Amino acid sequence: MNENQDNEVVDLASFSKMLIGELQRIAKSPTVQRLALSVDEMASALGVPRRTLEGEIQKGRIKTRKIGRKLRIPMDEVQRYLEIAQ
Repeated sequence: MNENQDNEVVDLASFSKMLIGELQRIAKSPTVQRLALSVDEMASALGVPRRTLEGEIQKGRIKTRKIGRKLRIPMDEVQRYLEIAQ
């Protein structure tokens, strides 16, 4: 690599570190609220296997949204499910 390419690599590495740090700071911010959970996150929060939650989704007891390729459960749906599950 020549000197110009070395500087670009260092700049990209610095930028990546800065970006990761900023994303971590935002994620820890008390003002940022999650709008939805993944199936794995909700299963973990409830302490149930993913398959159990998938069954509830297939039966229509939990409504999901597809965002891109990812399946998400909106927080209001999490709250609704917890209320009816009691």
